[in-house]
Amino acid sequence: MDFVGGISNYMSYLTARRDVISGNISNANTPGYKAKDVKFIERLNEEGAVQQIKRNNALLTTHERHIAVMSQINRPYQIQVGNAKVNQDGNSVDTTKEMIELMKTNHLYSLAVGALNSQKVINQAARGK
Repeated sequence: MDFVGGISNYMSYLTARRDVISGNISNANTPGYKAKDVKFIERLNEEGAVQQIKRNNALLTTHERHIAVMSQINRPYQIQVGNAKVNQDGNSVDTTKEMIELMKTNHLYSLAVGALNSQKVINQAARGK
């Protein structure tokens, strides 16, 4: 997987993480709500994982430079119900922890955008632009 593809997968993960954390915060007062978490699937770099992703796409890629379409099957992350301590009302959201995780996720997303921008500048310099 090339640099841009790897960063793209990471940014998809961070976007999903931000959405899940926002949902957790929104449901902090909902009785019985179980906080969710997002895990990045590190197996994408394993041998054959890219080929498996291509086979699972609704729109198959026919060249290594084609952009793979993300689907529920091949997304680079997994949404899970967390195993946090449950309150008396059955809710497991720790608002303070979720806010900290949201700030970390937003910061990591900004860093990923910066990495893409730096790669763009490097590519332009290499082409003499």
